[in-house]
Amino acid sequence: MTDGVRKEILARMLEIAEQAIEAGENYEAAIRQRFPDVPTDVLTEVWLEIEDNKTERWWQKMERRVASNLIEFPHPKENGTKD
Repeated sequence: MTDGVRKEILARMLEIAEQAIEAGENYEAAIRQRFPDVPTDVLTEVWLEIEDNKTERWWQKMERRVASNLIEFPHPKENGTKD
């Protein structure tokens, strides 16, 4: 099987998972309904992608806040201390 086909299948599983999560359903069950014999390792790949996407959205949110000065970070004093 080519790498491209695997990526397409994983992308479809991720799409199914995201729709299930959005609907408040179990994403693993939703994937297994469409791919009954899916190995646990493949479900783990989908879960990792879901978590990576969450992390990326969080970082983007933080970057927007910093860019718009909504978050202030403590700055050390000139002598290098935080006091």
